[in-house]
Amino acid sequence: MAQSASYGDPGEPVIGLIRTVRPIYRESSLGAAIDALQESFEDAVPILDGAFVAGVVWGAEIRAAALEGASLTLPISNWLDVNPPRALSNAPRSEARAILTSSGRPALVVVDPDARYIGMVGALDLLQRRDGRIRPPFIGGMATPFGVFLTNGDVYGGAGPVALIATGAMMALLLIAGVLVTVGLLELLGPAIGPALRNAALYVAPSVLFFTFLRALPISGTHGAEHMVVHAIERREPLISEVVRRMPRVHPRCGTNFAIGGMLFMFLTQGLWPRLGELGALVALVATLIFWRPLGAVFQKYVTTKTPSERQLQGAMAAGEELLQRFKRSSHPHPSFGKRLLMSGMPWVLIGSAATFVAMQVVLVLLDIDPAVLGLG
Repeated sequence: MAQSASYGDPGEPVIGLIRTVRPIYRESSLGAAIDALQESFEDAVPILDGAFVAGVVWGAEIRAAALEGASLTLPISNWLDVNPPRALSNAPRSEARAILTSSGRPALVVVDPDARYIGMVGALDLLQRRDGRIRPPFIGGMATPFGVFLTNGDVYGGAGPVALIATGAMMALLLIAGVLVTVGLLELLGPAIGPALRNAALYVAPSVLFFTFLRALPISGTHGAEHMVVHAIERREPLISEVVRRMPRVHPRCGTNFAIGGMLFMFLTQGLWPRLGELGALVALVATLIFWRPLGAVFQKYVTTKTPSERQLQGAMAAGEELLQRFKRSSHPHPSFGKRLLMSGMPWVLIGSAATFVAMQVVLVLLDIDPAVLGLG
């Protein structure tokens, strides 16, 4: 389920937020502090006396000393803040936030009850959900009649194989419906349609009808929700409705782009080949490489996706949360090509499509109907 707009539980102990910043010691030099700051990319370095916190040196003061040309061998005690903001490891997030707010410092030291050093917590650690840092670098997904399927190539969240098979079956049925409607209309018009126009209609109309049916069905809203959640995850945003709704519905890796690119190439090749031969195919290829993404984006925006309902968005966010939870529990391997292909969902979709076309052919044979009569031969 989606989380609330507040980042994290105010009562959550800060020990779950700590960064293990490498400390240096009271006897250390300015040079050692600079090295520690560069290694940790933090804005503070804890200073220990044995295992106990003696204080903190702050990045701003160290940078100022470096710019003034201070000797790197000077003792770090010259810049030591002996009373930095600190909190016990079991202190709630709300208490740590109050301590940092009153101190005006960018971070606090987390210690145990005996003042032994545990780690550091910065202001952004208190504001940002911890699980927001654990994200796959990129994910793929698919809209199905039963919700959103999301995957990083190793694990998945949301709809499973049965839903993906149903997606393939639905796509096949929509295409078959487009062909049947086209053939029916041409039969009604009869001789009024010349052979050339009839052939063009048989080539173009089924695809137009397919996309029209797809746009009219709820799955286009699910598709929009899938893209919005994918954007939110890849941009490291929280999966809450008010944030996800700001995400775009168009995604550069959407399969719509590849489908439109393939259709564009075939259309241009058929038009140019009779006049230009192999040069026509080359021109078609160049034009496709230039225009497939822009045309795909237009189709995504106005045809294959639409603004999702709140229910669709909530379902997509739940799939995203499930994916993230499984990703955190996985060993994060680099999956093989075979596993990535299987986890893409496409094999299941192809199974659904193939099974539907085979079933259609069987029905026609049983009814003693020639598939060519219906434009399915």
